[in-house]
Amino acid sequence: MEERPESIREGHRFESGTDFLNSEKSNLGIYKFTYFTNDYFQKNNTESFYQYIEVVFQMKDQSHYYVPITVSAFGYSTYRGS
Repeated sequence: MEERPESIREGHRFESGTDFLNSEKSNLGIYKFTYFTNDYFQKNNTESFYQYIEVVFQMKDQSHYYVPITVSAFGYSTYRGS
């Protein structure tokens, strides 16, 4: 049986450079960011291909993880930054 994920934080967006995890404890594990892109594009009167985008990644060590996303109405790109 698959374990249900725990919600850590919700919000409209994170400010650039804002950590979403407490760096005082071990944060190893699998995480998922969900970006509700359709809501954003509807507010801006723009047709969007994606209703939402999910980015799932695994933190395997105690390094700082930076996971940026670039979004347009018909595409997106993400990667592990430094």
